[in-house]
Amino acid sequence: MTISQLVWETTGVAVRQRLPRGSEMALAQVRPPDKKEMEFVKIPRKAAVMTIAAFVGLTVPAVPAGAATSASATTGIVNVQGTKHVVSASLAHHINSGDWRGLSTADLARAGIHPNMPFPDGTKIQARTGGVHTDAGSNCIGSVCTYVFGSGLYVSNWDTGATNASGACTYAVYWVTGSVVSTSNMVCSAGQLYVYANPNHEFPNWATLCNTWANLPGEPCETLHP
Repeated sequence: MTISQLVWETTGVAVRQRLPRGSEMALAQVRPPDKKEMEFVKIPRKAAVMTIAAFVGLTVPAVPAGAATSASATTGIVNVQGTKHVVSASLAHHINSGDWRGLSTADLARAGIHPNMPFPDGTKIQARTGGVHTDAGSNCIGSVCTYVFGSGLYVSNWDTGATNASGACTYAVYWVTGSVVSTSNMVCSAGQLYVYANPNHEFPNWATLCNTWANLPGEPCETLHP
């Protein structure tokens, strides 16, 4: 069974969805006609970060002994898979801003962000090209879209898409409440890109699920609540 064929039961949670103003594109998942998409209230991710205590039933690794855990007037923090990476204040601001235009892979690597970082349960995600259709109801900001499916706090599918007009090398990044939890493989191709993920996980109340793509603007988020 492919990811796009997965179907789940909903619980009738009253929710709503809004399309951000100024969206440059909107990508939609290819789903069976009887599949129901749960819609969550979207709010932007705050610059402040939180360590995710657990994900997919596993404990996020603790901060390594001796690692820096605080910022100064000239430095900032980027939270990646439970580790607080202290980088320059300007780089931390750029990464946490949601607009990744102009960020090189070397910049992201300095903050501990690399392609092919699996979810804590070891699952890897793959970016692919094409196979996406537009949908006015999608949650998109800039060149990036996020799709979250499930019921209440339970998420079965969490997908992301992007329009890569320039063809610059890019990869998808998955965030949970301000912390990077996974990244896809690198893709150097122009056009529409897409990533499927299957967390099959119940997240904490008010957890924010966000996506960014290297070298592209936009960070759409979904906030979960019962």
